[in-house]
Amino acid sequence: MGRIIGLVLAVCFMALSGEARAWTLFGTAEDIHKLEDVTLTGPDGASLFLGFKTSTSYFIGGLTVKDDGYILGLQADHSRFLDMPPADMLANFQSQGLLPNPLPAYSLGLGDYIRGYSLWLGLAVVVLLYLMVLMLRKSVRRIEY
Repeated sequence: MGRIIGLVLAVCFMALSGEARAWTLFGTAEDIHKLEDVTLTGPDGASLFLGFKTSTSYFIGGLTVKDDGYILGLQADHSRFLDMPPADMLANFQSQGLLPNPLPAYSLGLGDYIRGYSLWLGLAVVVLLYLMVLMLRKSVRRIEY
């Protein structure tokens, strides 16, 4: 029974990990989420998009997820980004129409939270399954007497 539960949890963790992090069991993974295209270009003329970044800490499963705020992502490579400019430069870019004013609202999705706290969810499932097995064993013993 314990092996089956372990196998089910391992499959769940891998399914919740996403493509880029399919085998990330330890460490921190960063995810870039695109919000919208912008006319602002990078230092080398690269096309950018406005987005936000999350960081998920893993120890076999997800321990925590953190919202790292707005970023400017590179259109050519969605794994690379630039930090948002300081407030005075941001206001200047917004007044020129290079960035939206106000910046669009965003929130982390359910998938981000599930991945970010998957270790804790998995442990809760194991505890619940264990308690169910104990209750079943007790009820079977009562029937036998």
